[in-house]
Amino acid sequence: MTSVTESESAPFPDAIVGEAIRWRIRLASGEVQESEQIAWRAWRAANPEHERIWQRLEAMESAFHKLNREAPGLASATLIKTDKDMRKIRRRRMLKAVGGTTLGMLAAGWIGHHRGVFHHLKADYSAQGQPRHYTLQDNSQLWLNSGSAIELDFSGARRRIRLSSGEIHLAGAPDPRPLHVSVADSLFTARDSRFFVRDGGHYALLQVVQGQVEMRPRHGASPMQANAGEAFRITHTDVQVLDSRMFDYSGWVDGVLSVRSMPLGEFLQELSRYFRGFLRCDPRLETQRISGVFQLQQLDLTLKTLARSVGGEVRYLTPWWATIQ
Repeated sequence: MTSVTESESAPFPDAIVGEAIRWRIRLASGEVQESEQIAWRAWRAANPEHERIWQRLEAMESAFHKLNREAPGLASATLIKTDKDMRKIRRRRMLKAVGGTTLGMLAAGWIGHHRGVFHHLKADYSAQGQPRHYTLQDNSQLWLNSGSAIELDFSGARRRIRLSSGEIHLAGAPDPRPLHVSVADSLFTARDSRFFVRDGGHYALLQVVQGQVEMRPRHGASPMQANAGEAFRITHTDVQVLDSRMFDYSGWVDGVLSVRSMPLGEFLQELSRYFRGFLRCDPRLETQRISGVFQLQQLDLTLKTLARSVGGEVRYLTPWWATIQ
């Protein structure tokens, strides 16, 4: 088993990730001057974090090329946008340089890493591109959001679901056996309840729609009861109560995101789960409050509507990089 140090597994700062990808775009354009090559090398040498991110990008690119050879359908599913979408972008020359080449695979690999694409290879059920609905062997109803994967263990007296990436909405069927959902450092137990669970990497998120769910952090706090209408963010040592009225975490089951007086920056984090790339806004707009019900099948229109509501506009650096400015 490979050992991963804390520094190797630590999250990357968004600002430095952005710098690294902008360098990749520029280098892939084929129009790099010697002075830019020197500046790129200086950027890599200026900070150990720069070199660490650059090496991780290259490693992920290599891994994604390998995945493309072994499972081309899966790799294709992670590549972003269609030719029709590409034609909406004005930077034709840059897109031609990077659209289907090393950078395209790199971007898909990077996004795949953060969205758990590789978990799909060993999942019992998974969803890519759009949410999926499944009826489990006990007649429980399971909705998997895009980019999500689970492993099942339904045997004898056991009903257990391991959420390895993404998020689920689950309507448990009546059954004498308890239904367990494990994710991150948390374990949730219910019977015929309806609830939402997200794997946030270093935390789990629970929202109960109907019934009750017992939540148990694996370290620290004792088991707690979550009731219908409540939402919680759980880490290995802490349970935080969330305002479930501000955002409906299960709205994607119906193809919408419903929000009430939510900061734009926080809403874009939620919306970015459905935008296959990087979605950002000007820091000056992050705290602007927005409300509404937004269709997930019309992301371009949603972004334009959001931008107008805060006095901004949407700009695309690439098909997978949009900013509200």
